[in-house]
Amino acid sequence: MDELTGVPYKVLQALRVYQYLTPGQMALAGVSSEKYLLKASVLPKMREGKRNKFVNYQKFEKGRKQAYVYALAGSGAELLARQEGIPLENINYSKGGIQFVDDYEHRLNFTNFHILFRQWVDSVGGEVVRFQPYFERVEIKRKGHKKSFWKKKNLITISPDENIEPDALCKFSYGDTTRVFALEIQREKNNI
Repeated sequence: MDELTGVPYKVLQALRVYQYLTPGQMALAGVSSEKYLLKASVLPKMREGKRNKFVNYQKFEKGRKQAYVYALAGSGAELLARQEGIPLENINYSKGGIQFVDDYEHRLNFTNFHILFRQWVDSVGGEVVRFQPYFERVEIKRKGHKKSFWKKKNLITISPDENIEPDALCKFSYGDTTRVFALEIQREKNNI
């Protein structure tokens, strides 16, 4: 496939920004106003096949509630990089499946905030310069060791004995003003 257009392309673009989305969150982010269309037609075609598997997904259940969470797959990231003319290494995508199990509700709430925050910044004519989520890691190779380890990108060292890890580090600007802040989402039960 040479190019992707329309709603499928918007899905890839949204997953590049937010990394993990449910169909409801895709609708909230403006991918499509039809959540049913996404679930029934668009997403199943994007997750099929070996060469054209553009998204990965996983089903999560909590009591009677269930949700499918989607992430950008390698071939989707490659297509997006090619179409937008950006290096593949600048795109975060799911390697080895969706790692989402331990903080399902928290991540859903975090992503809802991320979507609404970007919409608010757009509504005031601003720009999100950086939005660094807590679940991104950077690989650190130690000299003299065969194995590397993964360091949390948002880990801030206060002192040798004290660190904080905010849910997001964010920088946005509007007009002549630039703001930087750390975000922490309160974890609550039953917030699906």
